[in-house]
Amino acid sequence: MSDISKLSDKQFAAVWSKLIVKIKEDPIKNFIRAAGFMNFSPTPAQTVALKIIFGQELDPFTTHRIYQEEFTEDGKMDLVIEEMTEIQLFRFMTGRDYNSVAKDDSEVIINMIDLVVGRRGGKTTLSAMLAIYCAIATNWKQYLQKTPFATVLILSHSREFSDEVLELIRTLIQESPILTRLINKKKKNTTSTMNLSVPWVMKDGTIEKSRVQIKVGAASSKTTRGVAACAVLCDEIAFWNLDENLKETDEKIMKAVRPATKQFGSKAMIIKLSSPGIKQGVLYNEYSKWVDNKLPKNYIVFKAPSWVWNTILPKNEFIIEWELDEDGFDTEYRANFVDSLSNFILPEMVDLAVMHGVNFQAPQVENKEIKYFAAIDAAYKKDRFTFSVVGHTGNRITQFVSKGWEGTKKKPVQAKEVAKYIRQICKEFDIPFVAADQYSFQPLKEIFEDFGITLEEYSFNPTFKKKIYFNLKKLVHSQQIDLLDNNIQTKEIKELVVEQTSAGSIKIGHPAGGTDDFADSLAIAGFLATEGVNNTLRTSTEIATETYGIKTDIHGNAFTAPSPDMIASDRRFSEYAEVQDNSMLFRKCPETRKLKKIADLDDEMDDGIHLI
Repeated sequence: MSDISKLSDKQFAAVWSKLIVKIKEDPIKNFIRAAGFMNFSPTPAQTVALKIIFGQELDPFTTHRIYQEEFTEDGKMDLVIEEMTEIQLFRFMTGRDYNSVAKDDSEVIINMIDLVVGRRGGKTTLSAMLAIYCAIATNWKQYLQKTPFATVLILSHSREFSDEVLELIRTLIQESPILTRLINKKKKNTTSTMNLSVPWVMKDGTIEKSRVQIKVGAASSKTTRGVAACAVLCDEIAFWNLDENLKETDEKIMKAVRPATKQFGSKAMIIKLSSPGIKQGVLYNEYSKWVDNKLPKNYIVFKAPSWVWNTILPKNEFIIEWELDEDGFDTEYRANFVDSLSNFILPEMVDLAVMHGVNFQAPQVENKEIKYFAAIDAAYKKDRFTFSVVGHTGNRITQFVSKGWEGTKKKPVQAKEVAKYIRQICKEFDIPFVAADQYSFQPLKEIFEDFGITLEEYSFNPTFKKKIYFNLKKLVHSQQIDLLDNNIQTKEIKELVVEQTSAGSIKIGHPAGGTDDFADSLAIAGFLATEGVNNTLRTSTEIATETYGIKTDIHGNAFTAPSPDMIASDRRFSEYAEVQDNSMLFRKCPETRKLKKIADLDDEMDDGIHLI
């Protein structure tokens, strides 16, 4: 096979026609394990999954050494070796008896695959190999009508995650001396697409080429428009609904995905893979139906801890993770769905954002550009009444005040005392209004008005709370916010959890027995400050010096680019007098939001990718 690159297209087609027969005879031996193809040694658990997907029989006799979890007498987690056959592994990962499944219906092709596996289990690598197999093992041209090629679609909650999966697929193909020949070099391969051309020798001796495009995109129903998808990889689907930029639920996206595969029938494959999250969404619902035996027969759901799916990692790594975070270990490595997820905001990033030793900051009188925003989280008897002030300058947000009052049943918080303090702060910081939620808003508004404070009401519903807390998460993780050294506030931010309500919506807040009063007032003020930055950039009409008549924001960033005429009219730029305006040749790509040549976009549309 070392001379495969020197073969002519006709010679390679003849070789490929023989190879594909062998691949289909035993995909694991002749494709997954084969040195000329994937060159991958699957673990026993991965082998079981592959055999079920490829319709091969499980080995009932050979045993494998598999870690199983148990606890020592002093209550510590440990992993011990247990001998298991493939049939025993199948039952462990699916909860089903293999004999009943195998004899159920030999005509059923399993093409809906759910992999619920703990972190570092290797599920993405195996799924990438399945996607490549799906791309090259079938002549898709016979199924195509209007679209010129079939698409292997990779969806993640963000474009960056999708790009990583495509890069893995690209590497697997390029490292195979045989699959490299399938790369379609006549088509433009970009960071978001990879084109393959697979030759098929027909009965009359002619060669027909099946064109396949491997394409990545952020999870969206729009991504599937105009696409004939022969395979779809849904990476980390359990976390799609928790992404701040996702405009649609995973249920809506999957409703759009399924029709994109219909023309390929049972040949198409949808692989949903993820470490589990909270008990909501497509993956959890399908797992629940699988447990209740309510999924169609073409579905298979594997659920396994990291140490079962990946037997290479040493057991000490898992024991250390359990000791560090017992609660997080349950979902991260045991692969169990949970009621809530802690560490919504990474604790280490919170520590980095705290200004240690600083618990109050006076207004920056000398800085005329800084604007301040304030918010309260009202309470009277049991919870704390909290007040937070933040300011923004440039693209940075800083906390200046973090104050709390705690009441009891016998001695509730006195609203007038709070109002006196807030009045003084608003006066010093020149704050025009204070944001508040709907809790006791009207009586509180009247009390505050007596002290000259304007309260503005914000409906503190799950949607608004999700918005303000995702904004706080972004500020903390990007280190664009400086927080006061308030131990209670720091603890509340670190302990924020994500959970699903009985109505199915996502809720962000404190854990059972915890509080989020300081975090709430900070999140509201931080959100208002962020909106203030954006509004300033959008509405400022200040003209910076030497902008050639172009309006800019306060930082000198132009709202529109100067035309060639403007540049050429200035004598200092006379050498550019012949510059031509080529702006009409570019258009913003709806996926990346970056400028791209219209010709390239049209080329993608001709290939069946409809850009909205």
